[in-house]
Amino acid sequence: MPVYEFECKKCKQIFEVVMTMAEATITKVFCPICTCEDVQQQFSPFAAVTARKS
Repeated sequence: MPVYEFECKKCKQIFEVVMTMAEATITKVFCPICTCEDVQQQFSPFAAVTARKS
């Protein structure tokens, strides 16, 4: 499952949320520290694992 990284605009806490891509489009994310819902998704690198050798 993908890990999404968010930053709370109120307390500036950066946190991660694990959810499916379908959940990401419909789920409202809250800051786990201050429970504010004014959060912004951060761009973060990802890695793809394949069965093929290069």
